[in-house]
Amino acid sequence: MRSAKIIITGPVAGEPVYMIPFVPYVFVEHYAGEGTIRRLSFDATLNWPDKTRFYGEFFIDDMTAPWSLFSSDWGNKWAFTIGGQYFGAIMNKDISATAEYTPRRALGIHTFLRRRRKV
Repeated sequence: MRSAKIIITGPVAGEPVYMIPFVPYVFVEHYAGEGTIRRLSFDATLNWPDKTRFYGEFFIDDMTAPWSLFSSDWGNKWAFTIGGQYFGAIMNKDISATAEYTPRRALGIHTFLRRRRKV
């Protein structure tokens, strides 16, 4: 299981406080000010049974607040992926089969630009 956090800075260029791994962005923004895009991702992989892999990822793009993640606010953008793979051989030829599902909610730079024009 892994997680990652990504910062794209705007007017606030390279605040060192963003380098602290376990500080929530809400607190950092209070210190550094607005103007950043915050991204988080969490993923997991299960290699079981033999020759099979199941995986999933949850991606959050520019979340306004954790308690409003699934609300109708346009600032909350997220996506997730779930999938599986099978690896095998038929007549000494390697084969693989993959199935994957990825729904998303309003990811893209256009919402960020639209928000910046309103300010």
